[in-house]
Amino acid sequence: PTNDPSRRAAAISMVQPGTGNVLAMAQNREWGTSGKGKTTYNYNVGTDMGGTIGMQAGSTFKIFTLAAALEAGISPFEFISSYGPKTFENFENCTTGKKFAPVTVRNSTTSGTLDMARATAYSTNTYFMTIEERTGLCRPAEIAESMGVTLGNGDPLLRVPTLTLGTMEVTPLAMANAYATFAAHGTYCKPIVILDIRDREGQRLPVPSADCKRVVKRDIADTVTVMLNGVVDGSIVGRTGEKMSLDKRQVAGKTGTTNDSAAVWFAGYTPQLASAVWVGDPRGGFAHPMKAVTIKGVYYPQVFGGTLPGPIWHDAMEAALAGTEPEPFVVKNKYGLTTSDPNTYVYVPPAPSSTTTTDKPPEPDVPE
Repeated sequence: PTNDPSRRAAAISMVQPGTGNVLAMAQNREWGTSGKGKTTYNYNVGTDMGGTIGMQAGSTFKIFTLAAALEAGISPFEFISSYGPKTFENFENCTTGKKFAPVTVRNSTTSGTLDMARATAYSTNTYFMTIEERTGLCRPAEIAESMGVTLGNGDPLLRVPTLTLGTMEVTPLAMANAYATFAAHGTYCKPIVILDIRDREGQRLPVPSADCKRVVKRDIADTVTVMLNGVVDGSIVGRTGEKMSLDKRQVAGKTGTTNDSAAVWFAGYTPQLASAVWVGDPRGGFAHPMKAVTIKGVYYPQVFGGTLPGPIWHDAMEAALAGTEPEPFVVKNKYGLTTSDPNTYVYVPPAPSSTTTTDKPPEPDVPE
C-alpha cells in the first residue's frame, strides 16, 4: 500500500567543517535484497559509491543563489517585490546566450516585498528566482559544483531557471559537505571517510587527502551564515526552521520541500558540525509523494522540510554534539552583520525606488 511506512526512507550525512571528515552516515534501511525495509543502496551517496542518482534538493539549494547574489553586489538590505505567482522572462542559457521560455513560479510560503533575511527565513520562491535572474544561471551552479555538488550520477548540474528551487537530483553527503563549506567560511574539503590506516606493525599507511581550498570568499560565506542563522534562530515570526533551534548553540539551516513533497529536506550547521537529512520514497517521489502518510503512529497530511527532516536533523545534531562546548559563529562581512545583529531582523523602511517599496513585512504564511 502507498501508505506503508516501510516504503519511506530517510538518510542523514554529517561532516566536520574545515576537514571534510565524514563523521556519520545513517539511514532507516538495512542491507538486503528482499523484504520490507531492505535495500542494497546507500541513500547518502551517488551512483559511484553504491548509491542512487540523487533526490531533488528543494529549497536547501537556495544557498548557492544567495552566495552568487552577494558576490554580484545584491545587498541583503534591498527589499525586492516577491509576490506570486510571478513570471520570469529574462533567463539566458549559459552556453548559447539564448533566452529560456518564460517560467511562472508560485510561492508555497510568504509573499511580499522582502529583504534577504526575511526571504530566506520564509523561503520565498519568487525572491530567489528574481535574484537568480539578476545573477544569471552560471554562477550559482558553479558555486555549487565548486563545493562538490553534482547530480547523483556524477554529471554536472543543469543550468536551468529552476536551479535555485532545487530541481536537481543530488545526495545528502554532497549537501552536508556544501553546508560544511559555508560553516568553514568558504573553505571546501573533499569528503573523507578513511581517517587512519595502520599495518600489522602499527605503521601508518597513506590515506586520502581532503585537498581543502577556498572556493568562496569569507565575506560571502559568512553573510550566508547570517542569513541561514535567521532561518532557525532570531526573531523573524514564521521562520521555517524555528523548531530546529538547538539549546545554547547557534544554528544556520535551511528547509527544503519539492513540489508535492516528492522529497523533503533539512540541511544546516553549527561551527562544529554540518549535516543534511533527506526523507522520501525510493520508488519515486512524484509517484509516491510524502502526503497522507502515517509514520510511527503520526499522521501527516503533507510532510514539509520543517515537519519531519528538521526534527530528525535536530535530534541527530543534539546527540552528535553532546559533551562538546557550544561555539558561536565568528562571522566577518562588509555589511557588519552578525548572528546577533538586530538590524538583520528589525524592519527598517527602505528608500522608495522602482524595485523597493515601503510596505511593511507581510504576515507569515504556511511554513515550508
